[in-house]
Amino acid sequence: MYEDQGLPGPDAAAEDALFAERQLALLTLAAIADGVVRTDAQGRILEANPAAQRISGFAAARLLGRLAGELLQLHGPDGAPAESPMQRVLRGGGAEVLPPQAQLATAGGEPLPIEGSVTPLYVSSGALAGCIFVFRDVSQTRALAQQLQHQSRHDPLTGLPNRASFEQELAARLAAARVLGQVHALLYLDLDRFTLVNDTCGHQDGDRLLLHVAGELAVRLGSGDVLARIGDDKFGVILDGCGPQAAQQKAAVLVEAVDRARFRVGERVFQLGLSAGVAVIDAAAEDARRVLMHADTACYVAKRLGGNRAQLYQPSDLEVSRTRNDMDWVARIEQALDENRFELFAQRIVPLASGSAPCYELLLRLRQADGSVAPPNAFLPAAQHFGLMDKIERSVVRQALGTIERLQAGGAGRQFGYLSVNLSGTSLSDEGFNAFLLRELEQHATPPERVRFEITETAALSETSGARGFIASLHGLGYKTLLDDFGTGFTSFGYLKSLGASGLKVDQSFTRNLAGDVVNQAIVESICKIGNSLGLEIIAEGVEDEATLQVLLALGVRHAQGWLFHRAEPLELVLPQAA
Repeated sequence: MYEDQGLPGPDAAAEDALFAERQLALLTLAAIADGVVRTDAQGRILEANPAAQRISGFAAARLLGRLAGELLQLHGPDGAPAESPMQRVLRGGGAEVLPPQAQLATAGGEPLPIEGSVTPLYVSSGALAGCIFVFRDVSQTRALAQQLQHQSRHDPLTGLPNRASFEQELAARLAAARVLGQVHALLYLDLDRFTLVNDTCGHQDGDRLLLHVAGELAVRLGSGDVLARIGDDKFGVILDGCGPQAAQQKAAVLVEAVDRARFRVGERVFQLGLSAGVAVIDAAAEDARRVLMHADTACYVAKRLGGNRAQLYQPSDLEVSRTRNDMDWVARIEQALDENRFELFAQRIVPLASGSAPCYELLLRLRQADGSVAPPNAFLPAAQHFGLMDKIERSVVRQALGTIERLQAGGAGRQFGYLSVNLSGTSLSDEGFNAFLLRELEQHATPPERVRFEITETAALSETSGARGFIASLHGLGYKTLLDDFGTGFTSFGYLKSLGASGLKVDQSFTRNLAGDVVNQAIVESICKIGNSLGLEIIAEGVEDEATLQVLLALGVRHAQGWLFHRAEPLELVLPQAA
């Protein structure tokens, strides 16, 4: 019947279906990116898809009939060959995933890391017919993982260990010191004058210089020592098996090497300095973080003493004690900034010759967590040393200009003439701060007659070009500036005219006991004569008694402040509507 109709018989139809199914399986295997190998019960390869041939580098003719176990290689921790999952599967075990150390033998002879599995293959009777070995090449994935791991632990510029890696090594050395009684040393190295290179030549040249410095340091260290870059211009060193005195000598060698080196950037030649802090790593050390802090403290002491030197951390050292106090203030300052605990106090500036409204100098205080109030001389030195003045001064400017805005809006303008805001020397040459200040003045619509800005005479002299530009930018908008603590520099008479300040404040070192000091009287008189000839507003600071006031009036001073008139108190008490 089948023949009569031209149709295949039952056997032929089954063969066609089987053929079609096999073709589909082969096409599927060819399309799979993973290598697939089928073996017989003895582990000899019966089939290998194109991916298996491509990954291994062996053509089909060199794979078929070969023991698959020769492809799959495993080694134990000791490097000796280990039993592979394929052997266990062919003995009747269940499916297994390849362990992480699995490798594939390749035609090129270089073993390839792989991931995959081995699955037993049974016939309908339940007998083991062989196994299916599936694998994929993970060499690129693992290489990328290793690269990322290396990058996470090393500085991208110098290739040295980074801070995280350095701290881990430090913790390991500390643990060894406790268990084995070893003694090591930690060096905290900070380049002196490095910012000059970045500022004058740019960061690209600065990076090249850092590479040069890293090389100078590395060649002077032993094979067991560890050198790391732990900050922009900071390096850390662990000196292996080195006691405190030997470590200080080694640090001095590094300091001298950097001091003698000359770094050429284009046509410029730079001489840098190096400040080094030395701390001991031994069984008595509390923890790695504390050891690093001790070395950092010693480095800061070295900088404080002029830089270009090595300093051993000793808790009893007076400079170390002062530095620890500064570092403690840093944390408190940052917390106070976060919690808005900087407060403005005010001291009256009194007009002596007229009945005009009093003016006020704004003075900064820090409200501590326990509610006590810290004066500026307690925390400002630390803020200056650790670069926190910009944050503090921005906070002060916002508070001051916001206060003036509220007073104006509340109709309290008649209660005061102006509020005087102190600015540090770092602000004078900071274009970012200058732009910030002008922006805040515009946003708060601050009338020029309601605010003055005080900068110290010494800051103005050390930053003459910056001070001149800063003052000019404010004066161009009608705002006035005062030179504070005038007379302490005493070279400033020649600069008064060129700086363009609107007034000056005679330092209290000249007004104290003025009635009994003819030298100070002569100095104040000369200040008044020159100031008046330039049309400057002159304010005498630190006036505490009536006798001093009478001498000042006789010398021509027309404005004064001090305890005789007013002791500083919270601004909201002086001008209630400012709250």
